[in-house]
Amino acid sequence: METDHIRALEVRLRLATLHSDLEELNELLADDLVFISQNGQLWSKTDDLNIHRTGRQVIDAIDTSEMKITLTQEAAIVVVKARVTGHFDGHKFSGIFRYSRVWLERGGKWQVASAHCSAVVTV
Repeated sequence: METDHIRALEVRLRLATLHSDLEELNELLADDLVFISQNGQLWSKTDDLNIHRTGRQVIDAIDTSEMKITLTQEAAIVVVKARVTGHFDGHKFSGIFRYSRVWLERGGKWQVASAHCSAVVTV
């Protein structure tokens, strides 16, 4: 596996998130996904798909400024910094966030098994 392959998966994930592409998100997210939001909330794959399906979350832009990919024999660990704008529960938001994701290969396909989001606070 090469970093270019993981980078391409990250592009697919970004586009699927922007367009609330449920089919693509279903493909890229592991069934046992554990996602911790910037508020410390624990989300499952079902939760993530539902916020897109219901329109509870609408992402207007994701502008990535940094990406670091670390490969191990079993996983790819990705850390991304991005400015994200959109709406959540009817409220507009905009901020800079840092995401970490663990991609695992299962059954011949790579999926996000774990993810975390933190707001980047500028001092």
